[in-house]
Amino acid sequence: MHNGRFATLEEVIEHYNNGVQNNPNLDNRLLQGNNIRRLNLSDADIQALVDFLNTLTDQEFITDEKYANPFNN
Repeated sequence: MHNGRFATLEEVIEHYNNGVQNNPNLDNRLLQGNNIRRLNLSDADIQALVDFLNTLTDQEFITDEKYANPFNN
């Protein structure tokens, strides 16, 4: 996340699944009434989400030199 606390997608998902703590600055989208909204994802759900998110990264594309700098001729 933004402060480097989590090293993997699984850790981020686990945080949002079970680790969110209530505080006055918590985004309302993470609340259900006055309680923390829990995602209640199963291990299979978490793996499916990680698998999907990993499809959004194309290592070949992001390292292709022809896309490196649009201002080079």
